[in-house]
Amino acid sequence: MLTLDRNNVMCIDVKGDFVKRSIFVLVLVAVLATGTAFADYPNNLGIGVKGGFSGPWGEGDGVFNAALSLKVPNLPIFWGVYLGVPNKELNIAISGDYYIFHNQLVPNINLHWYISVGGEFGLKFGDDNFKLGAGVRFPFGLSWQIEFTSFPTLEFFLQAVPRLGAYLTPFEFPYGGWGGDIGIRIWLDI
Repeated sequence: MLTLDRNNVMCIDVKGDFVKRSIFVLVLVAVLATGTAFADYPNNLGIGVKGGFSGPWGEGDGVFNAALSLKVPNLPIFWGVYLGVPNKELNIAISGDYYIFHNQLVPNINLHWYISVGGEFGLKFGDDNFKLGAGVRFPFGLSWQIEFTSFPTLEFFLQAVPRLGAYLTPFEFPYGGWGGDIGIRIWLDI
């Protein structure tokens, strides 16, 4: 409910039914997303490679990186292990993403869209510095799965990755920006 305070400033009243409805919607979305997030993915080992770019929000240099992509059976996390070498530095990072939404976009060609949330942990080594960082990421993108009768399923994916985090040594908050990846994964029956 919108109200005006004593200085005629508009306020939002978040009491009562609004809070109850909001909690109900969040729980409903979580239940639906949990049951269907991986419905279209094989429950196999997914392994692949991806390459991408990651840059800060404002001014600054971005980093091109290469990564290993991994999805372990029966664990609803997509993992990435990254390596970047910008400006005489070495960047090593690991990320894990949970798909909140994953649905078919074009069923005839097995094209899907997804929205996920995850975490990242990274190390940056330079000539005269060392940084340890951690953060959250919000990848969203497209996934095209090609199924074969006598060959494992191939998946091509393209994603954008906004992220927010902090460097812990020395402390710097906020740190983050936009990134993106393009990659291929093969799904193996094991």
